[in-house]
Amino acid sequence: SDDFAAGLDKWNRVVGVTLDSTRGDHSGPPSARAAASGDKRFIKAKLGGSYGAACATASVRVASGSGRISLIRFKTAANIGIGRVYINMATNELWLRSDASGTIKRSNTTMSRNQWHDLELCATSGVSGSYDLRLDGTPILTWNANNGTNPIGMVQLGDSSNKTYTANFDDVEVVEP
Repeated sequence: SDDFAAGLDKWNRVVGVTLDSTRGDHSGPPSARAAASGDKRFIKAKLGGSYGAACATASVRVASGSGRISLIRFKTAANIGIGRVYINMATNELWLRSDASGTIKRSNTTMSRNQWHDLELCATSGVSGSYDLRLDGTPILTWNANNGTNPIGMVQLGDSSNKTYTANFDDVEVVEP
């Protein structure tokens, strides 16, 4: 788990994300801040191994942005996308995307801006894979999707595409269910 009290050292790759000493969720500051202006802002960490299933929980505060912004993403240990939860900034709605199959699923649930929310994404890899998404402890979407056959080996917070958005992340935990 990471509350960012020790900085960003637990993350293998940090691209444009900084430590925000003024904002934090339940545990208080600091948090990791991604403030992108048409560029990439993300952090990612390799897990202790490769797993057929994993759950990632993070406190997330989205302030602004445009388009679709990835919040939590699972990848293989070789950095190949498996799946993610993203927010559609036009509607503030949460969506799931299977990177392996390119399919998407709408949650019909909005996440308000400028407030901390607990977001949990659980995924199972495989052709008959699955996702479970929770917002503030409430299940909002269960989806079966082709997630490819590669196991989960990495977690990413923030978007690795050129985007414009500001979001903070705190109290991150990844577990194998």
